[in-house]
Amino acid sequence: MSKRPTHSTQASATVAAARAQKKQNAANTKQRAVVAGAVAAKRPQATTGSPNMRQKTESLEARARTSKQSADRQSPQSGAQWLAGLKQGKPKNVVGLIILLLFLVAFGYMGYQGFAGGTDNGDDLGGGTGALNNNVHGMTVDEPAPVVQSLVPRHLDGVIVPNGQENPQPVAVMIENLSSVRPHSGLQGASVVYETVAEAGITRFMAVYAGAGDEPEIRPVRSARPYYLEWAAEVDAVYAHAGGSPNALRTISAFDYKDMNALGLAARFFWRGAGAAPHNLYTSSEKLALALRDNNWDGPRIEYKSWQFDDDPADLEDREIRKITEPAKKLPVKANSDVIEVGFGGAYAVRFEYDPERNVWMRWNGGREHIDKNTGEQITVTNVIVQRVPPVGLESEKGRVIMNVTGEGQAWTCHDGLCTEGRWKKESRERRTLWYEKNADGSTNLEEELHLTRGNTWVIVVPEPYD
Repeated sequence: MSKRPTHSTQASATVAAARAQKKQNAANTKQRAVVAGAVAAKRPQATTGSPNMRQKTESLEARARTSKQSADRQSPQSGAQWLAGLKQGKPKNVVGLIILLLFLVAFGYMGYQGFAGGTDNGDDLGGGTGALNNNVHGMTVDEPAPVVQSLVPRHLDGVIVPNGQENPQPVAVMIENLSSVRPHSGLQGASVVYETVAEAGITRFMAVYAGAGDEPEIRPVRSARPYYLEWAAEVDAVYAHAGGSPNALRTISAFDYKDMNALGLAARFFWRGAGAAPHNLYTSSEKLALALRDNNWDGPRIEYKSWQFDDDPADLEDREIRKITEPAKKLPVKANSDVIEVGFGGAYAVRFEYDPERNVWMRWNGGREHIDKNTGEQITVTNVIVQRVPPVGLESEKGRVIMNVTGEGQAWTCHDGLCTEGRWKKESRERRTLWYEKNADGSTNLEEELHLTRGNTWVIVVPEPYD
C-alpha cells in the first residue's frame, strides 16, 4: 500500500514549481526585449499608442541597447565595423581617428628634423640652393668632389679634346683643284691637307678629317693616286675617292684599304651636284659618318705616331721677339717669316701670308684668296710644311705622275711666323712621315723632332723641278 503525500510535501513542490516558472518568465521577457530592440532599430519609432505602451517600448529598447553595448565591449571590432562606426559618427571611432592623425603628423615632423639635421645648427636646406646639408644626425659627411673631365691632345692635329676623343677614325677625301671648279667646300675643316701634282701640272688635295668632320658638303671629289694612298696609310684612314689610276686601284686592293669608292659599292655616300661630270661629285660629313657606321669602321683602330705639337704662343710680343732672334732660313721655294710661295705655277701657284694678330697663315690659290664655300672666308692654316721629293715620272701618256714619297729629304716647317729648315723621313708605306731637325752636316737628326703648333696643317709636297 503506497503512502499518500502529506500536506507539507505538496506545499514544497508547489513553491519549487512557482520559482521555476518565474525564472522561465524572466528569461522569456529578456529575450523579447532583445528582439524588440532589434526590430526597433530597423523601423521608425511608433508615434501612436497609449502612454503605457510607449513607456514599455522605450524601456525594452533601452535594455536592448545596454545589452548590445555590453556585448560590443566584450568582442574586438573588425576594420569594416570600425569604418562603419566612423561613418555613423560614433564618438569612440572619431577619437581613434584623431589620435592616429596626430601620431602620423608627429612622426613625419620627427623624420624631417632627422633628415635636415636640425634647424639650429646652420646646416639646413635653407637658402633655396637645393644643396643637401653635410651634417646628418651629428655626423659630418664629405661632399663628393666635382667631376672634372680630363683633356688630351688629339693625335691628328694636337687640338685639345675630352679624354676618349683623341683618336677618332681618320677619313681622307680626294678633292680636285681644277680652277673651273672653285671655290672648294670642306678644306678648312680638315685637320691635315696634302697638296701636290696629280697630272699635267694640275694639283690635287687630300683632306684628312678627324672622324667624319663637321662639313655640310665636301667637293669636288676626284680620283685616287698611289702616293696619296701612302699618306692615307700612315693614319689608317678611310679613303674616299671616285675611281682612280690603274696603279692606285691595284694598290687599294692589294693592301686592303678601307675603301670608299664613289664609282663602286660606296656610291650611296655621294651625290651629283651642279656642273658637269666628273667635276660635280659631292659628299658630306653626314655621309661619311654613315659610311663609318655601315662598314663598322668606327670601332677600335690602330694607334699611329702623332706629330709633336705645342700650345699656341698667344702672346704677340713674344712671337715678334722670336722672329728677331730666330730668323728663318731662306727656302728655295721663296719662304721667309711672313710669306711662303711654292712655284707650281699659273692657276696652281701657292702663297701663304702670315697674320700675326691671329697667328695663322692666310692661303692664296692661283693668285687669289682661297675661299672655302662652307665658311665663305679665306682659308687659314696654323702649320705649313714644305716637303721636297725627287723628280717625278709619268705613269701614262695622260701625264699621270709617279712620285716616291718614302725615304728622306729636305723639309721646312712654318708656324708662329717662323720657318725652320729640317728633314723629313718616312721608313715604309705604313710608317708616318716625321719632321726632324737638321745636323750641321745636312744629315737628319733623328734625336730631335721638329715641333708644330696645335691646329690644322697643310703639307705641300714639291717634286723637282717645281721648286
